[in-house]
Amino acid sequence: CSIARAGRWLVCGQPDAPLSARETTETLGGFWCGRGQQFGVSQTTAGLDVWISVDGARRELALPAARIPFHYVATAVQALALIDRLPEDAVVSRVVADLHVDGRWQSFRRGEQTLVLDVAHNPQAAAYLRSQVPEVDCLILGMLSDKDVAGVICELPEAKKIYTVTLDCWRGRSAASTATDVSACGYSVAGQYESMADALAMMPEQGVTLAAGSFYTVEAASECINSGEGEWNSI
Repeated sequence: CSIARAGRWLVCGQPDAPLSARETTETLGGFWCGRGQQFGVSQTTAGLDVWISVDGARRELALPAARIPFHYVATAVQALALIDRLPEDAVVSRVVADLHVDGRWQSFRRGEQTLVLDVAHNPQAAAYLRSQVPEVDCLILGMLSDKDVAGVICELPEAKKIYTVTLDCWRGRSAASTATDVSACGYSVAGQYESMADALAMMPEQGVTLAAGSFYTVEAASECINSGEGEWNSI
């Protein structure tokens, strides 16, 4: 908790945060506000049910579905409430409905093909993806050399096919290196490609393909999409 400060709130959106985090914050003279304790969120068929603490009292908000991890929404709403900067409910709902982040569950369609881009470079982000979409038809995985390939691949959505792709950048792993780690986790690799363009050329003719594992993976896929002369439509 090196970010904790005396006399300041520390808002933690991590579920089941270690008790030591709260203890350290309070020892330093800060105020702890943790998800599942002082605030929380749950998904519904209509969107999100968020509850926060305002001046010691519980306040509830019904918000639309978000295109970013829903716990981020709850954490931001609670933080704004604590500094007395939370807008009216209608404004919050409009912002959540319109909010999207490039490279975070960003979807495109071309005919019967759907391509989803999500950075998902750590197990936590990968697990969130799987909680939203348990299975995809194809996974294109490109990762950096200092990332936890085993942890990520075990948490990502189940894929009928897995391709690995070389990331041509500093710390970028080769397709072969990533494939070795994926195979060591018990998964079969259907193809290894030296460029994202080559991997996308082999994606299934229909169904959902997920490109994930790094900001560089998403960037490479985005470049291919943008050079496609309008073939891909954002959805």
